[in-house]
Amino acid sequence: MSISKKLMGTACVLAAAFVAGPAAADTLAGFTAMVNADYTHTSVTSSSSQPDLNTAGLGGAIAMPVDEISGLNWQLDGQYNHAWVGGSGSSSSGSAEFWDLGFSPFWAGQSGRVGLNVNYMTQTHFGHLTNGGLFTEWYFGRLTAAAKGGWLSTGGSAVGGHGNYVGGAVTFYALPNLSVTGAADWNDLVTGHGCGTCGRTDLHNWYLSAIVEFLVSERFPLSIYGGFTYGTHHDTFFDTFLHAFVQEKFNTSTFLVGFHYYLGGGMPLIDLNRNGNLRPWLRGSGWEGPL
Repeated sequence: MSISKKLMGTACVLAAAFVAGPAAADTLAGFTAMVNADYTHTSVTSSSSQPDLNTAGLGGAIAMPVDEISGLNWQLDGQYNHAWVGGSGSSSSGSAEFWDLGFSPFWAGQSGRVGLNVNYMTQTHFGHLTNGGLFTEWYFGRLTAAAKGGWLSTGGSAVGGHGNYVGGAVTFYALPNLSVTGAADWNDLVTGHGCGTCGRTDLHNWYLSAIVEFLVSERFPLSIYGGFTYGTHHDTFFDTFLHAFVQEKFNTSTFLVGFHYYLGGGMPLIDLNRNGNLRPWLRGSGWEGPL
């Protein structure tokens, strides 16, 4: 065989390998589980000096199919976060504990997923936030397009109120074990402000994010991920002492690092995301940022 024919044959094999799509997604074959841990650092840009916020979290998720209904599955999630401000050179200090519990029934097929979610989050000595809504993701070769939206409800000493959220994301699998995600999240909450002279307040938040995840090994299914979120925040409230509306604006920059451990594993990241547990972004409201 001539060298030119060998090169042509090699090129055809490589081209076929590149354009070939991932294994077809489908409903869950059985019990799946995932464990995650992460750390975030958020800095605030505003007219008043605000301390940086640090958060360390540990969580997990389990999911399984409903045997009696083809394509129907459910997932249960839990997460603990410890947040703190202060440190070297800071005049502020303090900490808080966050607990999350979520439930998500969803349909899964070869082309995508559609589901419902309800999540309850509580913060020590402050209040709670409940979000519920719809989410979906659809698969186009190496691309996954996702969307979510729903309602917010808060309660507690300072934050009783209600609101809505919506978000969209696109994930590209540059390699079967390497994903790159771009996401946009918006939410609005009408709530108590928590100060002596403040009435009701309207909080608007925008988040733009970039997330990269890499599966280290299919045999030992541990992935590492990192990301950045830029947030724009508007807080409008009526000051009962000044008898006037006051608007505060500030921006946040959040860096994230963490890992996922996919119990069982044995497949590339793209298949773990499409045939296993729901990705965290799908289930959240984006209130604390989509990462």
